[in-house]
Amino acid sequence: MGLSNLVIFGVIFGGVVFVLVVVALLVSWQKTQGARASGLWPPEGQTPTMEDVKRLVEAKQKILAIKMYREIKGVGLKEAKDAVDAMAS
Repeated sequence: MGLSNLVIFGVIFGGVVFVLVVVALLVSWQKTQGARASGLWPPEGQTPTMEDVKRLVEAKQKILAIKMYREIKGVGLKEAKDAVDAMAS
């Protein structure tokens, strides 16, 4: 494989990765908007609280609860998942 082919491969692979990241962000945004519309996520401009996290856990919205917990506490994924799992049990 020549250098030009590697460059082309890199550009194509980079483009695919970019598209996947954009799609993931759009899906996450869409889920957040759906939760906001159903009253499970605080309105725009209102800071989420641990009560909001609990409400998401009770509604079986674990992924959104983890996302919100991370936003509130500023922790990593594992710590947030463990905390939300503890709330759910």
